[in-house]
Amino acid sequence: MTKIIFEKAAYPEIDVEVIKADLVQQGYEPFLIEEKPDGSLAAHQHQESHILVQIGGEMEIISDSKTIKMHPGDKLTIPPEVEHGAKFGYSGSKYLWVEF
Repeated sequence: MTKIIFEKAAYPEIDVEVIKADLVQQGYEPFLIEEKPDGSLAAHQHQESHILVQIGGEMEIISDSKTIKMHPGDKLTIPPEVEHGAKFGYSGSKYLWVEF
């Protein structure tokens, strides 16, 4: 089974336009998503792979009984068919999202 790949501080400088440009250069189409404070997403899975790059606030990704705490600059790659859920911080969560 393919696992989630977590890259702490993959983008040490939090500049949304620079990060977006990097993702575009890699052939992706990133979308900026803003989640409300203290929100959550129930466990689910996708047929596609996803990349999340935390831009602001905090988010926890829960998968396979493990919790990954995302902070600005962190990058997460979720392979297809990997079940995961999310919890968003007290100030919400802002991240770039890519589907491929």
